[in-house]
Amino acid sequence: MSLCIAGREFRPSLFPTLATLLLLPLLLGLSLWQWQRAEQKQALQDAFQSRVRQEAVALQT
Repeated sequence: MSLCIAGREFRPSLFPTLATLLLLPLLLGLSLWQWQRAEQKQALQDAFQSRVRQEAVALQT
């Protein structure tokens, strides 16, 4: 199989094509995991910041 783009011929070989097809879902899954982890970290940071802004609680001794 070949593909002509801008006057150049592109002929992908079997191994890099299979490697790409196998690794692409894995890498997309890892990127989604990173995105969700960033949202979790942001939620933790927001909760911490809201507690920092609260008034101090007096302790009885």
